[in-house]
Amino acid sequence: MHTGMFDPSNHITAPKVPRSSPLRPLPVDMQSHGGLRGVAAVWIVIFHCFGDPRYHAGWVVALQGSSLMPLFFMLSGFSLAVTYGRTTWAVSSFTWPWGGKNEQQGASSSSQSHSICVVTGMDRMEQGNELPETTTVATSVPACLDPPTPLQPFFPTRDFYQNRIARVIPVYWLSILISIPLWLLNIADYPFSLQTFLPSLATSIIPVTSLFSAWNEHYIAAINPVGWFITTLAFFWLFFPVWLPRMQRLSDRGLLGVVVVGYWLQLFLIQSLYSVLPLFFHFRPFTTATMNPLSRFPLFLMGMAAGLLSLRHASSEKIPGGPHRTLPTPQAGGATHSYNPLACSKGQHPGRKGSEIIIKSPVRSQEKANVHMRPPPGPLTGDTLTADGLFPTGFNSIIKAENGHVETSPEKGDSTVFPWPACVLCLPLPTPCAASRPPVKDHPPSPSRPPRGSTLHSERAPPPPLPTDRGIPSTISSFPLAHVCDEPSPRPSPGPSLLPSLPELLLLHWTPPSTPKGWALAASQHALALLLCTLLVAGIDTGYRIVTQGRHTIGAQVWYQGVVVMAQLNVVLALTRDEGRSHAARFLRIPVCAWLGSISMNLYLLHYPLLGYLALALHPSHVPALLRCFHLGRGGKEGDMEAEVEAERVVRCQALIKDVRVLPWWSVLIVVPVAIGLAEGVGRWVEAPARQAWRRGKGRG
Repeated sequence: MHTGMFDPSNHITAPKVPRSSPLRPLPVDMQSHGGLRGVAAVWIVIFHCFGDPRYHAGWVVALQGSSLMPLFFMLSGFSLAVTYGRTTWAVSSFTWPWGGKNEQQGASSSSQSHSICVVTGMDRMEQGNELPETTTVATSVPACLDPPTPLQPFFPTRDFYQNRIARVIPVYWLSILISIPLWLLNIADYPFSLQTFLPSLATSIIPVTSLFSAWNEHYIAAINPVGWFITTLAFFWLFFPVWLPRMQRLSDRGLLGVVVVGYWLQLFLIQSLYSVLPLFFHFRPFTTATMNPLSRFPLFLMGMAAGLLSLRHASSEKIPGGPHRTLPTPQAGGATHSYNPLACSKGQHPGRKGSEIIIKSPVRSQEKANVHMRPPPGPLTGDTLTADGLFPTGFNSIIKAENGHVETSPEKGDSTVFPWPACVLCLPLPTPCAASRPPVKDHPPSPSRPPRGSTLHSERAPPPPLPTDRGIPSTISSFPLAHVCDEPSPRPSPGPSLLPSLPELLLLHWTPPSTPKGWALAASQHALALLLCTLLVAGIDTGYRIVTQGRHTIGAQVWYQGVVVMAQLNVVLALTRDEGRSHAARFLRIPVCAWLGSISMNLYLLHYPLLGYLALALHPSHVPALLRCFHLGRGGKEGDMEAEVEAERVVRCQALIKDVRVLPWWSVLIVVPVAIGLAEGVGRWVEAPARQAWRRGKGRG
């Protein structure tokens, strides 16, 4: 006997396949993303060898290593959303108006007294609670990922946090331990001294080890300066279990709105924090603009939204059973229904009329209460799911369900509902994939009532796609929208040239592909354009620094971080759809790049202490003097110097910076292989044992 709030005969459940089973692969192809992480990590190591004025004071090659940090944030959100987004999680903080929290509680149920669950996110109605005679419930869960189950599970928050801790914290603390000798020898920010032991402890060890260093600009560079990245990621991971269930309930247009609004928001934050706020407040503009968790959080949300969109529209070959899975309906005597996870992408138009679903369900007192549900326009157009399977519900019909039977009737009312993203993205710019869509024609509801015990499948043709997607700025969102609609376009496909045209390159806008070959060409174009733009901006910034003798900079490392974000996301998305055919994907999937991707986090955390040890070994007398120059004006005795003495010190420091080359150009040949070897060793003997210990503890628990 099944115990629960729902009768299992009223639901179709997906076949359960263990996560470790080869029959349950990730539906989104992310094989190239590992190599992308590895190549980006090596790029950052090279950048720090040449681009840090502490260790290379003579000349600076601005390889724009910091501009790759947004890529890591978006990749983290993308991969986590794809991995954990395959299950539609319950929103644990939601409380129904008639009482009872949205929790998994068991209770006996019978065929005479049960509630009907639709795909609208209504996880349960408590048995024994009398509902109001008429109750309005907002329905906003798209039927995109999994068929409905009697109860939506809660996100495994504790397991998620433990897995993240076992993955990152041991290596992070080891990098701090390796950097402490440099801190004691004044080779790091906030150097140690016996006279200031407690202040040094408070401003270095405690904030860094407790993952709070990125929240204060004065603590970011303490001990291991690159550790701020882990602090920022930890903040993102802290709120991931909260945001994922809520973002799963957004339509495609809503997720696309997260991408577009997130792009403009992060661009506004990074530019305002770097250029405007320093005029009114005293803080370090670069670190606050590019390293603060709040200013970088929109990037993580952009990655999550892109990951959920990719998961909803994954190719059929990557999903067990394909996109049209055939699942049995127990109540129908083993009958089957075709399940289409792409249904949520059909019929999303801000001008379509809303519909009303009236569900009658018996309660404890045998009185029947009407539950009126007004679905939002978008996810419920086409075939959606009820307790018994699939039933046709359009925006011009009313579905009445009573004891598991469904009938359609002409629509009542004439209401027009606009989805919330339409209010934000109301720019009259048509998108490329909208040009090929035929006009919309309203379909009359089915006049016949399905016989008892039969499958509730739509007898009419599915609604045609929308004629337009106006309201979405094409110059920014055309690529993610092409990733959603993924249909042939009458516009000419990209030519055989490797580089896009200048307008396409400047606007990040091109014809959406519809085949893996087209995606491969798009991935190669965007990857090559991104590489050339990075080198071009780096060359301009470096030349300007050389001309001005290091006194001025165009600040490319800041504004380029904000502008290049959408191009990076374009590459991430294209690599998931090209089936490894693009030149970029072929390069990123070679074993060396894949191996570098597996140790990219360790490589990033451990390479920076190596720079300090190498600089100390090559020039033990110059490094402390150079670091003292960079401590001018940070308080203490140096900050309290008289103006004349401080000016003299500044002149000497400028001469030291000009004449002394702390790290020669060939230092990269030493740092890169040593850092890679150290990262591999730490991965084998520190990270892997920590994760195995966590799994054993989880098994015992």
